[in-house]
Amino acid sequence: MTTPSSAIGSDIPPLVSVAMCTWNGAAHIDSQLDSILAQRDVRLEVLILDDASTDGVTWPKLEDRAAADPRIRLFRNDTNLGHLRSFEKCMGLATSEWIAPADQDDIWALDKLSKLHAAIGTADLAYCDSVYMDAKGALTGGAVSGDFEMFSGTNPVPLFFQNTVSGHACLFRKDLLAVAGPAPDGFFHDWWLALCAAGRHGVVYLDEPLVQFRRHANACTNIGRGDGDRKVACRNRKWLEDLAAVGRAYSTTSLRASAFAGQFAQALQSALAGHSTPALHLAWAHRAALPPEDAPGWLKAIKLWSRIRRKSKRAQREPASA
Repeated sequence: MTTPSSAIGSDIPPLVSVAMCTWNGAAHIDSQLDSILAQRDVRLEVLILDDASTDGVTWPKLEDRAAADPRIRLFRNDTNLGHLRSFEKCMGLATSEWIAPADQDDIWALDKLSKLHAAIGTADLAYCDSVYMDAKGALTGGAVSGDFEMFSGTNPVPLFFQNTVSGHACLFRKDLLAVAGPAPDGFFHDWWLALCAAGRHGVVYLDEPLVQFRRHANACTNIGRGDGDRKVACRNRKWLEDLAAVGRAYSTTSLRASAFAGQFAQALQSALAGHSTPALHLAWAHRAALPPEDAPGWLKAIKLWSRIRRKSKRAQREPASA
């Protein structure tokens, strides 16, 4: 019987499939790839999917890097699929038991993957903290853990309200993809994977900053930038609609808290229609699981209900989301 390379106690370093998506990212790709290819105590396949870059620079740079290192495998979309579907496609190309998503513009600590692999245990997903750096690579002094209460455990309920699991900071088991399936349209692949991992075998948080997370104007998320989504005309309606869609999608799974997810979706739809009482009942029933852990349950429930009610009232004055 052959012992798998990922077996506990094996002297063979685990094989990790790094799934990187790129789009017009030539400015920072080299520093990110250098940090990935130098990872210690793991074996690598580096899958890079370019989402139809138009700058004329990114793809030739990737070809040069692939020619210089056989661990790199290149793929290219004929048309732009966007962040969500490109990452799902790229992760689906992995051949390893372990998958680590990668952005095109960060820098990883050289022991990031080996530490996450050591920490994951029987969980489906492990992730670490990240420190912020600006477009030029200067650290700004902040960290993701300074902005959020980092999630860990097997109760997905807190993740419906606040995600702390960034794709660039995580390592997960490949078979989670089959359980999770495609993420709902308009959602984030890492948030969806974290929900599904928490609902199956759990999520582990490693309290170490193992990524320098680059924050700049063209970043896909607003985390660490402080500018939010205030320029989006239908931001409140979109927030309610997107989370309701996630609840509906999760409710069709056989994962833990699927019944809650259905109730969550219904409460948000009621709020959109101007009725926030179901949201209050739901928040109160699950007040102990709401973030943050160190706040009284009654206060967390009231704050969440107030937020949903406030957004629903604003949504009434907004145009329908696209």
